[in-house]
Amino acid sequence: MGKMASFLILLAAMLWGTTGTTQALAPENAHPIAIGATRLAVGGLFLLIIVLVRGKLNFVNWPIKATIFASLSMAL
Repeated sequence: MGKMASFLILLAAMLWGTTGTTQALAPENAHPIAIGATRLAVGGLFLLIIVLVRGKLNFVNWPIKATIFASLSMAL
């Protein structure tokens, strides 16, 4: 496994438990669903930025049905 892959796995492990910390530091009236949705949105945007910076975005064989299904599953 390369150094970059090891770094990304370590980064993912560190970020895995951020919802509880965010909930603890958020205002008292912040709803857990809103915090979870914000976490998903920020994570998705971060991944999109990584793909755009690396130039790996490819629409030729884009699995549109799977993308819509995944989006709906996250929304639900």
